Amino acid sequence: MIACRFVFLAAISLLTSTMSKPIDGDSGGIDCFRRLPVSKVDCQRAISKIHYQHDNTLDTASKHFGWASGNCSIIVLNPDGAATNKAQIEDGFKQILDKCNPHAGEGPLKVNEGVFLHIAHRSNASYAAYESDHPFLKPTCGMNMNAPDTQSEDCKKAYKDIPLNGQGQFLSPAKQKTSSVTSTYKSCNVTIYTSDDSALLATKGNLDNTFEQMLGQCKGKVRNPIPFVFFQKDRLNIQIITDGDLNFYRPFA
Repeated sequence: MIACRFVFLAAISLLTSTMSKPIDGDSGGIDCFRRLPVSKVDCQRAISKIHYQHDNTLDTASKHFGWASGNCSIIVLNPDGAATNKAQIEDGFKQILDKCNPHAGEGPLKVNEGVFLHIAHRSNASYAAYESDHPFLKPTCGMNMNAPDTQSEDCKKAYKDIPLNGQGQFLSPAKQKTSSVTSTYKSCNVTIYTSDDSALLATKGNLDNTFEQMLGQCKGKVRNPIPFVFFQKDRLNIQIITDGDLNFYRPFA
């Protein structure tokens, strides 16, 4: 089930492929989803969770991110790092909600067609660990009881083998900054990644205690991401995979 690791990224790819007609003044270019209704109040709460910089602009390092509240989830895609701000984002979401009410929808901004907005009825419980309001430092254990256990010592070795820079930040095998690192040793595959494709900024020192906690709590049965809050704009996640089965920990956002 390693594909579950990429559920959100697969959704992002699908959404990116639909970026075409912009949201304009008369709400044209918006595609509405008629299957399930969403609560406008829940959607507004999800939209209000978006983190902006001090001048209310969107951090261009974040290529995609999502937030959820109640029965509503929202996604913002900015694959090219286009400049946009809070007023533009909120107005774009308002146009979608107004046109599609009481349903969800999606569309790119007219002011910046490189930014795409998506509103949907939130995913089912099986993906709860990937939602933005999933509790931090809470693993989901035993998701696939048929999978072999990870061995703690293998996981510790895989984690220790991830390259670091002089500040202790995680690097790719080529010793470059990256948004995701993966290391495998025997029964265990460890992946650390940011949910918005920005570069990993956390250090090994930031994660050591939480990694040990992750191994101890589920005793080889961790199967879902565990979130950490790290800085403001994104989430940092740890996953452990054994024999193709997913293990996930989110320590920071």
